[in-house]
Parts: sequence; C-alpha cells; structure tokens
Amino acid sequence: MPAHADPALQFEPLLGALIDTHEQMVAIALDHRAAISRADPIAVQACIGQQAVLSARVADLESQRRALTAALVPSRPGAAAATITAVAQALPEPARPRTLTAAARLREVLLRLQRENG
Repeated sequence: MPAHADPALQFEPLLGALIDTHEQMVAIALDHRAAISRADPIAVQACIGQQAVLSARVADLESQRRALTAALVPSRPGAAAATITAVAQALPEPARPRTLTAAARLREVLLRLQRENG
C-alpha cells in the first residue's frame, strides 16, 4: 500500500478482494469434499495446495485491512481494532453504504465457508 494513498479509497477494494478470496475458498472446500468422496488423493492434494495459497492471500489481505482500519479509525493501544461496520461509519458518502453492503457480503461468505468446512 503506497504511503501517499488515501486509506478510505483503499478500503472498499480491499473488502472486495477479501470477498473474492473467501468465495474461492468456498469453491475449493466443495471441490475438496467431492475429491474425498471420490477417494481421489491427487485431487485432495491439489485442493490442499490451493487452500494454502488462498489462506496466505487472506492473511496478507487481513494485514492490509488491519493497517487501513487503524488509519481510518484509530484506537487506543491495547484496545480492540474497529470493526468493518465502525470503519464504514467513518467513511464519507457514497462509500459508507457500499462498505456496509460489502461487510454484509463478507459476513455471509465467511458463514458459508464455515458451513462448508464444518
């Protein structure tokens, strides 16, 4: 993230990347389950490799999200970081409602991923 970039302008695309990456993880979870049911060790291994790549991507995106969150809604040292909803409330229109919508989509895809990984 360039030092001169506006964190408010970076937050929405970052949420989009988190949503996309987690949606890919849902698809891989479904593929993984299918590979297990077929007893296909090569496909299972491929899914595990893809999951590792996507997990690393999520870790990077989460690191970026935490940095942007701290820049947009600073908190006291030791205090919990602001939620995406709190960040959205700090953003100007029209970014606020788009960010709230993206936050809801992210929550939904995370719940789907949790169900699929059951």
